[in-house]
Amino acid sequence: MINETGYNNNPLSKEQEEKIDDIFSIYDTTNKPGCAVGVIEDGRFIYKKFYGMANLDYDIPITSNSKFYIASTSKQFTATCILMLYIDGKLDLEDEVQQYIPELPNYHKPITIRHLLHHTGGLRDYYSLLIHSGFDERLESYMNNSEAVRLICKQKELDFIPGEKESYSNSGYILLAEIVNRVSGKSLKDFASVNIFNPLGMENTFFNNDCHQIIKNKVISYKVEHEKSKCYNSNLEIIGDGGIITTLDDLLKWDQNFYKPVIGGKKLLDLLHTKGALNDGKGIHYACGLVNKPYQNLRNIWHNGGMFGFKVQYTRFPEQNTSIIILGNRADLNPFAIANNIADIIFADKLIKNETNFAKISATSDIVPQSENLTSDYLKSFTGEYYSDELNTVYEVILEDINLVLFINKIRNSDISPLTDNVFQINRFEDWGCKITFTKDSFGNITGLFAESYRAKNIKFVKR
Repeated sequence: MINETGYNNNPLSKEQEEKIDDIFSIYDTTNKPGCAVGVIEDGRFIYKKFYGMANLDYDIPITSNSKFYIASTSKQFTATCILMLYIDGKLDLEDEVQQYIPELPNYHKPITIRHLLHHTGGLRDYYSLLIHSGFDERLESYMNNSEAVRLICKQKELDFIPGEKESYSNSGYILLAEIVNRVSGKSLKDFASVNIFNPLGMENTFFNNDCHQIIKNKVISYKVEHEKSKCYNSNLEIIGDGGIITTLDDLLKWDQNFYKPVIGGKKLLDLLHTKGALNDGKGIHYACGLVNKPYQNLRNIWHNGGMFGFKVQYTRFPEQNTSIIILGNRADLNPFAIANNIADIIFADKLIKNETNFAKISATSDIVPQSENLTSDYLKSFTGEYYSDELNTVYEVILEDINLVLFINKIRNSDISPLTDNVFQINRFEDWGCKITFTKDSFGNITGLFAESYRAKNIKFVKR
């Protein structure tokens, strides 16, 4: 452990500090990845410690200089760029997205910039689209923003009518990044540097759109299984939904802009914190790259991130002028739960915990029963090639013994298991909720299939 906590007039008691230390004791090691932890109060760190290793190849520990990828926690910076353009009169939040990205199809109802900010646009999540296109589940194949925009713009259907519901979609923030580019004439990376990071003195923070770039003090991320660590390799050069590289010290500077704004002023901060609303007027907790949802009885503004083994939580309690930041480089870290545990410790005298009665839920209540007695002849009826022009992808289903196997673009991908007579689970991507539903004509012949996951529905494949 490396300790850089400032103890001069520190409001944390020794007991509180030791309780927080206990949370991170399992990460206090010199042979595994770990995390950087900061608790901010009134503009300074009252707890600042570093656990574990930034690079296992060279035995480099995590320090103040360690630069972490913060995944979806980056969204608040993308939203800030859009809101700056709005304040400057360069765009309106009610503008239709197609005004700036005309290659996006015109759907039944308009999608606005505000919809994208609040995840209410109905766009299929591009990570799910990549999975259905044959990317590996670790998403280590190559793609950049231009390719991601083209993929999103090929989608002929939405998951739902814009504004009808909220569904977290990274695709929306990819399109927001593209709008920044087309409206300002600068890439999101350059616009954010000029308008956010440079004015705030965040010298170690930037949107990284070059996976081959040399980054001094870059943190490597790992998957830890059975006491063994394996590193991730990111080949995505996509920014907007994620992409920020930063340090704990730089995030302190960003944090303080919420209290003593150097950029944006009150109007920007109010917009960032304004929660979205659905077509029926019902409010949602997601604002603009920030979740505005109380923790117990305390106002709480937060966002987390998880990608390529990086796990991040940035939580603010604005009325207490207190923030909790956790930057991790191991996939098994749960920074959201850890941040709440820290809040329980430092706000023990302020929290009013309500007892909640949890109804018992059957372990199988959300599981579709497997269909039984599906014969080999019946399974064989599903075999063949299926094509999606939205993904430019070919699925081939073949029968091996008594099991159906899915090939994506001629590469063996996964066994598929029956959930009902015509719905099959893609076993390799079970965690993504990936399923395929075969369609039939009036004579019972298979005509195609629809692929789906928990963030992308109704991707149509036609049988060849």
